Amino acid sequence: MIEAELARISLGNEVLVNFIEQKKKEFGEDVFYTNAQRVILQTIDMLWVDQLEQMDYLRSSVGLRSYGQRDPLVEYKKEGLRLFKEMEEAYISNVAHMLEGLGGEVAQKPALAPSVTEVAARGITAGDRGQAHAAKPHGRNDRVVITDGKETQELKYKKAEEMLAKGGWRIVE
Repeated sequence: MIEAELARISLGNEVLVNFIEQKKKEFGEDVFYTNAQRVILQTIDMLWVDQLEQMDYLRSSVGLRSYGQRDPLVEYKKEGLRLFKEMEEAYISNVAHMLEGLGGEVAQKPALAPSVTEVAARGITAGDRGQAHAAKPHGRNDRVVITDGKETQELKYKKAEEMLAKGGWRIVE
């Protein structure tokens, strides 16, 4: 399945075909196909959400074309087809670009890091330097007390988040 999709994407792009073969040899087929599948699914997901939003906007705006003596249904179909073709072109372009940028570090680590929501669901906040502490989830405008060991500040969580990300700061429970 993935092989067929990669063949469709790289059709007519000899550079991409050679790149795919090189990466399969470099990382092994299983690791490469696993990462290629993630790239493809992520790209489809992103573009499909955008497509749905565009179609919703088109549906609301196509009614205005009836004032110009145009059939709204015909206009909706024409514009919808044009948007779908643009999405297909963007899909092929994005996947090809992301596959070309696939590096050794990504390909050798197939497990993804936990997302922000997964980390929040576990009740853990981690700074960039690997410092983690248990914390209850905070809203953007909740007031929190943070410290770096020398200085203590009370501020809204959205401001504290920036300082926590830099490292050295932690929330005082």
